[in-house]
Amino acid sequence: MKRSLIAVSLFLAFSWNGVAQQTDADAPATKEDVQRYLDVMHSHDMMKQMIEAMSKPLHKMLHEDYMKNKDKLPPDFEARMNQTMDDMLKNGAGHGADLPKAFHKRRT
Repeated sequence: MKRSLIAVSLFLAFSWNGVAQQTDADAPATKEDVQRYLDVMHSHDMMKQMIEAMSKPLHKMLHEDYMKNKDKLPPDFEARMNQTMDDMLKNGAGHGADLPKAFHKRRT
């Protein structure tokens, strides 16, 4: 009898957390919360720095490939590719415009 009373008491004590209601602190993050978090973490600035850091080696690699195949490519190929690459890095998928939406989707 004593053992079963102790077992029931322990079960009720440890299962009480499962019955608790969700409070505002436990609620999923809103879009504004995610945006505030990304602003605090300076994610936009970090994204810009990462794009700038990636751009230089990519331009160097493109130049080396252009020099290897110079005779097969048009004369303005390197300039056009550099411009295209810069546009893609600055305005394309890596820009981070959808970062809050993706973060919110993953974290909520």
